[in-house]
Amino acid sequence: TLQDEAKSVDWSKWHVFYCDERCVPHDHADSNHKLVVDLFEPRFVSVPDSQVYPIDTNALERGGPAEAAKCYESTLRSTFDSSDIVFDVLLLGMGPDGHTCSLFPDHALLDEQNLLVAPIVDSPKP
Repeated sequence: TLQDEAKSVDWSKWHVFYCDERCVPHDHADSNHKLVVDLFEPRFVSVPDSQVYPIDTNALERGGPAEAAKCYESTLRSTFDSSDIVFDVLLLGMGPDGHTCSLFPDHALLDEQNLLVAPIVDSPKP
């Protein structure tokens, strides 16, 4: 069964980062982090809490989405051993307009070339 397979995974080697997170508290219904916490059944998926990396809500309160994005980029860079950040698996959803990771068709953010983590404050999400 899937549960038996999950028990055989060495979850201690997993690190969970977010490709797209809403700028809301971790316990908010719109939070992707809340969704992950709710879906990770501890009996089957036991990624250590220290290896799950939600956005820093304190940074969000201090400086809004730009500050939270800057802090998240810092977290990514300090977690990976090299300057090249490579993920083994990315789970991405797709919005009704074809957007993923808050990358919306024809949005100016698609032209961003320097930031590893970019904030969006004018989401045209339907």
